[in-house]
Amino acid sequence: MESIIHVDGLLTALCARNVEKALLKLPGVYHVVANSLNCTATVHYDETQVALAQLQAAVADCGYVCAGEALPDHMAHTQHAQPASSIEHAAHAAPSSMEDHSAHDGKPGMTAAAMERDMRNRFLVSLVLTVPVFLFSHLATQILGLHLMLPFGLNDKLFGFILTTPVVIYGAWPFYIGARNGLRQGVLNMSVLVALSVLTGYLFSVAAA
Repeated sequence: MESIIHVDGLLTALCARNVEKALLKLPGVYHVVANSLNCTATVHYDETQVALAQLQAAVADCGYVCAGEALPDHMAHTQHAQPASSIEHAAHAAPSSMEDHSAHDGKPGMTAAAMERDMRNRFLVSLVLTVPVFLFSHLATQILGLHLMLPFGLNDKLFGFILTTPVVIYGAWPFYIGARNGLRQGVLNMSVLVALSVLTGYLFSVAAA
């Protein structure tokens, strides 16, 4: 049997390879082609050994958003030709295959829109905390000529540590989750590179202080 699964979050070919390896580990799955351009995974499998829900769960375990089963073009045209009432009735009569199985940030059920909102919030929080670190740094003094007094009698190292730590933990948390999922599948994806660079820079700075 062939199923085309829509997978949000396939940013690179490495992400697609990550999904392929995860699906091929399931019993009964004998061929998988994941496409990062159209964000789909075409799976050939024995439906007596593995169910569609298991395929979706495997994709979610990789840290990607499984938006359900996508219809091939010829089936999509046929469906659009049906009366709207028939389509609506079928949608209510059958279990939804479009259930979101995201594992983003360890929160199952997060939609693509929720993921975007979550990432935007993390960026804004990180930005708010990063600006003071720069303004009170020696770099701002050299470039902008600023000579600001640190609040509460803190020294510059402790001040930077207090504001930077939440950025490293909260701001980069989705990348740590993605790196963990990639390493579990034996894939060095982009999240691994981001997590490694962030943690290396942070730990080196803390040790040097």
